[in-house]
Amino acid sequence: MSNNYDFDRTYQEQSSPTQGIIDVTSTKMISAIKSRFWYLWFFMVIGLPLCLVLVGIPLLVLSWTSSCALHYVLWQVIPPKIARTTPGKALGFCFIPFFNWFYWNFVSLVGLSKDINEALRQRGINLHVSVGLPFTYCILLLVNVVTALIIDISLIILEEEMGAVGTMLSSLSTTSGYIINIIAFIVLVFFYKSVKDGAIALLEQGGS
Repeated sequence: MSNNYDFDRTYQEQSSPTQGIIDVTSTKMISAIKSRFWYLWFFMVIGLPLCLVLVGIPLLVLSWTSSCALHYVLWQVIPPKIARTTPGKALGFCFIPFFNWFYWNFVSLVGLSKDINEALRQRGINLHVSVGLPFTYCILLLVNVVTALIIDISLIILEEEMGAVGTMLSSLSTTSGYIINIIAFIVLVFFYKSVKDGAIALLEQGGS
């Protein structure tokens, strides 16, 4: 990821909890957060209706890419003493199959909300970031994966015996997966909206 500034060098050690947590680059970080969130929801709004005819798939990929870039920057906003992990691990470990679905997504997404809330609390900012939305998103992904695994394994083991039932189950798996993914995408947008507001509140105070 290429930027005109280095997010990793934006933190300042502060002796007083009433002082700002980051330096003058906060304005650039706020701009980056807003633009990446805009790309996230813009490509999603256009891509979801069009993905039925496959045209929307590239747009959803762009939306997902924007969410990854946004996720990384949001973790950089959290003071190192509060953050439970680094921005690199928070994003990178989300690409490890099974480990991400069953464990790391909860750390990276739910943990992001919790750590932002803790930073807000310590700074005395009266704002709360949703913890329920990222938890819901993680559960939706987990249900989608487990359902697909159960159906796929059943089809492999009982392929000859299932016949038409197997075809129906396969179609059901595809349809349910599509519906769950749509719901998950929508939940994800509202989650990032909540975290975005909390992160910007921290940056605005830090830059004051």
